[in-house]
Amino acid sequence: SKSVLDITELSDFGQEILKTATTEMPKIAKSFLKGEANQLRNKAKKKARKELKEKTGNYIKGFTTGKVYPYGDTEYNIQVKNTAPHAHLIEEGHDMVTHDGRKVGFVPGKHILENSAIEFEETFARDIENKLAKKVIKELEK
Repeated sequence: SKSVLDITELSDFGQEILKTATTEMPKIAKSFLKGEANQLRNKAKKKARKELKEKTGNYIKGFTTGKVYPYGDTEYNIQVKNTAPHAHLIEEGHDMVTHDGRKVGFVPGKHILENSAIEFEETFARDIENKLAKKVIKELEK
């Protein structure tokens, strides 16, 4: 399951900062995005530890951040995902099946990554307007 951070509520100032960083300062934009992705990954890990009572093998270790890459009409994208083979089952839910294959119920999904992303949107917007703005302004003053 993919969720994209919604930054449509970003202020005009934030939009300008983002535009300046992504068009004129690729290194700054990339390092900022990587840092934000790591924050989101850590938030998801923390949420997983809190919400999952049983040990889930490599699920918590499976949270990763990718590289910054162009996708669609945006130059700067980065993925936070879980590479554990059973991550989709925890995230989206699954049928409960007995050993002989009978379906006996449904285990609802925890939507850990999705909910973490939604909760992170406000932080992300604030970080653009504060952290990224400081880096961009510092660069422009050189």
